[in-house]
Amino acid sequence: MVKYCPRCGVQNPDDAKFCYNCGYQFPEILPTPQSPSSQPPLSNPPPRGPSSFKKFLPGLIGAIVAVIVVIAVVAFVLPHSTSAIAYSPSQASSTFGGTWHDNKNETASVTYSNGVYTVVYANGTTLKESYNQVISSIPTLQSDSNFEGFMSFTSAYVEVLNGTINGQSVSLVILKIQYPNSSIPTDIYEKVKSLTGIAIVFGANVQFGSSNGYKYIFIGPPTNTTQSSGSTITYSDNSEIIAEGGNTLIVIGTINLIASQSQLVSVLDSIT
Repeated sequence: MVKYCPRCGVQNPDDAKFCYNCGYQFPEILPTPQSPSSQPPLSNPPPRGPSSFKKFLPGLIGAIVAVIVVIAVVAFVLPHSTSAIAYSPSQASSTFGGTWHDNKNETASVTYSNGVYTVVYANGTTLKESYNQVISSIPTLQSDSNFEGFMSFTSAYVEVLNGTINGQSVSLVILKIQYPNSSIPTDIYEKVKSLTGIAIVFGANVQFGSSNGYKYIFIGPPTNTTQSSGSTITYSDNSEIIAEGGNTLIVIGTINLIASQSQLVSVLDSIT
């Protein structure tokens, strides 16, 4: 049996927990009781930027989980310093072709201190969110113990580059997260690695390697559509790398652009 994703309409196996195409998390068959929230509402919420921290964060977690199921759109969230661009538009043009520019509405830095995340967007907007606010807004963090340490970072950086290649709008997302120790990124990386077999079953191109002191997992779509349970699966035009080294976890992904392993490794080498 199959079921359809309510977000993108793509067909998925009946027992799928996440949509292999967009990362949507299917609801559990049996509802789980929720503890009542004791946190009072904010009286004066800070002004929001064009894209809020809460909007990006679920996408990032969903992307990391969906990467395990099959190729998903890498979402954009968490960040480190907007004083310098980690990967320039000219570098993107040299690697992928086309023309590129930095999206200042989605490029941002994040620091965490005393239970509060401070997000500074490249467009000058500043946003603050408490730890409880962020966690309560992301069901994946509450329900999936595989990623319970994901938010325990000290600082992070996200860069979003938008481009045009042969008339097609494309994006490159770079996420670099610093943790207080090396065990957290290593644990997340190993859990993702242990689950990539699901992506391989669905025909994804999964490769493991190391470069510039980082271990990485490359995930890209197959060159052709894949048959599963009598149904044809068509993959999105996205590729990504998840890497870890020392205290750092890195996610690099393309949207509407099938990048090769060597192309994404070159981006990884440029920012490490």
